[in-house]
Order: sequence, then structure tokens, then C-alpha cells
Amino acid sequence: MVLRFKQLNSFLLLVTTVGLMACNNKKPGNKIVTRDSLVAKAFKPLSGAESLQVVHDIDSIDYDYLFKRKTNIWLSKLLNNSGLTWTNFRLTDFEKRNSEVERDDTLSKKFLDDYAGILEWSPDSSYLLDLGSYNREVKKDKAGKTHLEVIDFENEIRLYDVIAKKSKRLFFNGTASSTWDGHWADSSQVALVGVSDTSNSHHPDTLLWLIDVKNNFFRTYKYSKR
Repeated sequence: MVLRFKQLNSFLLLVTTVGLMACNNKKPGNKIVTRDSLVAKAFKPLSGAESLQVVHDIDSIDYDYLFKRKTNIWLSKLLNNSGLTWTNFRLTDFEKRNSEVERDDTLSKKFLDDYAGILEWSPDSSYLLDLGSYNREVKKDKAGKTHLEVIDFENEIRLYDVIAKKSKRLFFNGTASSTWDGHWADSSQVALVGVSDTSNSHHPDTLLWLIDVKNNFFRTYKYSKR
């Protein structure tokens, strides 16, 4: 089951787009709500004005996490845009997902060594982000050196809770989408960048997904280089 923001009708989408353009001019002193209180509020019945405020608050908090914690440097390099600003991103969706089924998982030294190139530790080392062991196999060349080989188009982004010794699927890419890279904005916020073409238009959108792994709160931003 997914709780999704359903109030973006055509009128609100237009107003929201204008509102997001305005709130991209972040000013010191603006009141910023906590993420936990925002998640609790976002999926209650809201008036149009309250809905716009929620969108504004999500945008403001995400700006803070990405641009004040230097995640924008990683984004700039990944998107090959040295002039990257928050106005390059437009919030298109947010949702709170029920937790995926967890499984017991103990990280072995062999796994960590074999897949080191596609693993990202959270800053406090409490979580590990697996960006692609699902569709890769460890191969050896003639010299005995190991490398990772992609064996499938579909891929899973998996989250390991190191303390609880459990893991769960965080994100899944089918044939219409792919994830390029992932980065920890802090110890519970993951940023993923990739493309998606769910409408089969052959013109995939470049997307930024932000995920609060503790609250299972997913936000999707569409990227535009302008």
C-alpha cells in the first residue's frame, strides 16, 4: 500500500509550479518545519492552501539537505552542470510507502569486497546502500582480477540496516527506468539520480529521487537543464 499525494489536479499543479518557482528563492529566517512533522501532516485531508504549504515545506527542506550539505556538488558532477541550482528541479510527486518485507542479512567481508564499487555507506555507518549487486555478477579475467559484469536490465537498490542485521528493497528499476548513482545527504536521507520513461515516449525524464529511509518518505523531482 502506498499513501500518495492526490491533490495535484490541473489547477493545483499550475499553482504549485508557480509556488515552487517562488520558493526556490530560499531566504534565511524562513520557518522550516521538521521532516517528521511534515510526513505526518502531508497525508491528512488538506485544503488547497494547506496543500501548497506542504509542497513548499517539502521543497524547502529538500533544498536545505541538498544544497547546504554539499550534495549539490555530487549532483553537479553527475549531471554535468557546473551551474546547477535548485531551480533546475521541480517536485512532481511525493509518497509514503509501507515498508518492504525485510529479510535477515549479515554483510560478509566477501560481499563487501566484491561489490565495494557500488556500495555507499551512510555517514554514521548504520546503513549501507547497495546500488546494484542484484543485476551484477563477479567475474574474473585471464589475469585473475575480478570485475563486475551487468547481467540484467532490471536492477534493485537495496538498503542494509547494519545494526539490525536486516535488509529491504528500497527501489526497483525495470526496463523503463534506471538509476545512475546514489548518495547519502545525511545518515537517513538518500539521493538517487536516474531516468524514467514510463510513458514509452523514448524521451526519458531525468529524475532525482529523495528517500527518507526511516519514514519511507519518497519525493520525486524532475530535472531540467536551463
